[in-house]
Amino acid sequence: MSAFTETLTIISSLCGESKISRSGSDRLAKKHTVPAGKAGVVTSVAEGSAVLTLGADHGITSAVKVGVFWDDGQRIDMTVTANNATTITVTVATGTGTAFPIATTAIIVSVQTLKSEVAFSATSMEMLSVKCPQRAGVNFLDDADGSLLAVAIAAPATSEGPGESYSWASDTGNAVPITGTVAAVSLYNGSEVETDVTIGVLIA
Repeated sequence: MSAFTETLTIISSLCGESKISRSGSDRLAKKHTVPAGKAGVVTSVAEGSAVLTLGADHGITSAVKVGVFWDDGQRIDMTVTANNATTITVTVATGTGTAFPIATTAIIVSVQTLKSEVAFSATSMEMLSVKCPQRAGVNFLDDADGSLLAVAIAAPATSEGPGESYSWASDTGNAVPITGTVAAVSLYNGSEVETDVTIGVLIA
């Protein structure tokens, strides 16, 4: 007998409210705090690297991973290869997401928050939900840090409105979004305010 039954409630202005319920033997529900991102600008992009100018004493060092957010997209899990008091250099090809923007683009840069508490086998997944009240990027990683699923959470429509979310449920006609075993999640904040990312997984 299944130990857990979870429900996705969808409220649509087009067709009203609907509910999707699935049952499973186990569940994971984790809320992770992600530090505020830092505002800056793309200074230059050349030969696969980008120089990003941030505020003084930004505190981002070489070898860490960052996510970069701008009006039309985001790219996460990029490696920082150099830094000084006001700039960092990232290798664009190391990331996943939207093609990197041109110089002079306004950006938010977020240092990776890496969590392993949500490890699970996707072959037995019945439901997946990711929620954040602010703009965010989430990358589900395998044990070699390869990307299994990158999720982009959009900013809320209004300053007082709820944030957007990503959801998937079995038997809805949509393919399972993850193939393999999740070993960790990589989290990024696309705003200048500390935020929480909540991840829920229902296992058969």
